Amino acid sequence: MRCILILFFLSQLASAKPFGPGEALLDYTLDPAWMQGAGVVSGLDAAVVNTDLVSDAVGFSHAEDRVFWIDMTISTPVWHVVTDDVRGPAALCAIDVDYDNDMDLIVSSRWNRRLLLFLNQGDGSFVAGADVASGIDTAVALFAADIDGDGRDDLVGISDFDREVFWLKHYVDGSFGGKQHIASTSGWPTQLEIIDFNDNGAPDIAVLDSGPGAVVVLGNNGTGSFVQTARLGTGLSSFTAAVFEGTRPDVIALSSTLGGCFGYRNDDAGGFDPALTLASGLNGHQIAAQGDLDHDGDHDLLLNDYAGNQILWMNNRGGLAFDSPAVAALSPAGPTLSLLVDADGDSDPELIQGSLLGSELMHYQGFASNPYSAWLDDYGLPSDANPPEGDANGNGENNLTAYAYSLSPVAMGEWHRLVLETGTSGLPSGVFHDASSDLGIEFIRRRESSSGLIYSAASSTNLVDWISVDLDAATISVIDPDWERVRVMLPPSSGQRGFLRLSVDYN
Repeated sequence: MRCILILFFLSQLASAKPFGPGEALLDYTLDPAWMQGAGVVSGLDAAVVNTDLVSDAVGFSHAEDRVFWIDMTISTPVWHVVTDDVRGPAALCAIDVDYDNDMDLIVSSRWNRRLLLFLNQGDGSFVAGADVASGIDTAVALFAADIDGDGRDDLVGISDFDREVFWLKHYVDGSFGGKQHIASTSGWPTQLEIIDFNDNGAPDIAVLDSGPGAVVVLGNNGTGSFVQTARLGTGLSSFTAAVFEGTRPDVIALSSTLGGCFGYRNDDAGGFDPALTLASGLNGHQIAAQGDLDHDGDHDLLLNDYAGNQILWMNNRGGLAFDSPAVAALSPAGPTLSLLVDADGDSDPELIQGSLLGSELMHYQGFASNPYSAWLDDYGLPSDANPPEGDANGNGENNLTAYAYSLSPVAMGEWHRLVLETGTSGLPSGVFHDASSDLGIEFIRRRESSSGLIYSAASSTNLVDWISVDLDAATISVIDPDWERVRVMLPPSSGQRGFLRLSVDYN
């Protein structure tokens, strides 16, 4: 008898990452010859641009004076230029200006000190409209939100030159009113979030004031009148707001100089509890995005590690208890901005990642909610013939990528592979059955069905026809409350070679 032990693979499956390998979203055909590959994407957002009702990516490049959108719902994403004559785009907002159920774009021009309007024609093409406003110097963030409770989305922004938070009322005829001052900041305002912190039905504002490095929370009384309700932290460089615990939004902020990541729990009384240290040693990092990446109902964090050329995942275990940062994906060089978007409509967040160098954008498929399979096969094949992704079992579904085993690409086309024994790497290899022995496989699996992991096995004598193996008849030994050892033994196969494989599915 000879068995193969797959403990190392399955014990690491519990730390599966939320993204698969990335592919470049190159727009070289749009760049002039002298700039090919050098146009850095400066801003990204998600919006339903065309008629397929699935989110696309919209963005801009400050260096190229360009505003664009990317149709992400087709097999090969296609870039579309909205305009390449904005004169230093600094912010972008998708909003239905003319109430025709198509998302239009408002873009801030740094050098012209204007808010420009581009009207969506319903099919993803745009025409320039009348300026929304002039003399705003310079809006570096724009959001659409119903500030005064009249049922229409208004425009909220921050100006780094004027060091203020402002809003523009949106009227029923599609026009906007003049700039209305909300608050001043002592330093440049660098980040803006709009969310209802106190559950009164009116959107509040959180802004990062770079002077003291504090997150300032401005409460909205529902009519567009604001008052400061909280001032959180010092030395902070990025933040996000979402319901991480309970029913009301919390704030999580990071200091790239101090290296700490801090959580501010909503106290449900109009304020926030003192800071909790969630992680340390994050010097040079920034909070890039937040969302439920593993579909456990809790919002996780993505961090950009510029110096390390990687994107880190802080998995939320519930409330404000996070795992230590782990590598979620690799950036070609210097990650700068991140966008989580469900581009294929499968309720599974994907990552679109910008970087300072290398590819302008990378697209990482998400697979947290989709069923996927990993077959641990004994084919007698070298590791390069049993790649870390693909449809190895021929069922029409993509198999679990090497990311599920905590593997990551070290360069384009290169992978770390696990060494199982001397001279053997990758997935288990080598036929381990002959006519005089039993066919067996032994593995370790999680005991709780709540983990979402489903194990199944199959046997074959020709690597083509596979017969399901009843794991209920296997010998099971409890290791601890979380893990158990499973041994499957099959009778000799009458002189033929036999093969066993184990499938690990996640739903």
